[in-house]
Amino acid sequence: ATTFTVIMFTLGIAFAIGKASVFKYISDDYPSNIGVISGIVGLAGGMGGFILPIMFGALVDLTGVRSSAFMLMFGIVWVSLMWMYWTEVRTLDKLKKKKKNLVDTLE
Repeated sequence: ATTFTVIMFTLGIAFAIGKASVFKYISDDYPSNIGVISGIVGLAGGMGGFILPIMFGALVDLTGVRSSAFMLMFGIVWVSLMWMYWTEVRTLDKLKKKKKNLVDTLE
């Protein structure tokens, strides 16, 4: 096996783990609408695969900097992390506070 084949196999495993985590969230958060939400996730992935390369090319044309695609990806990841924090972590914190208040009330 060549080095390239080993790297591609490893990347495939990593991507599969990432995809599995997305579908774990779907089944936990939307148990009665798994099909619809899975379709929306697939749509978002397909649109990203179509639109992002166009945006990368446009950024290189506008800025003349080849690494501008990485700057765009950094911005997208940053927005995604903030969105994940506001939707998941804050919700868990609120639930923990409610649970603590309930336990304090019962004691």
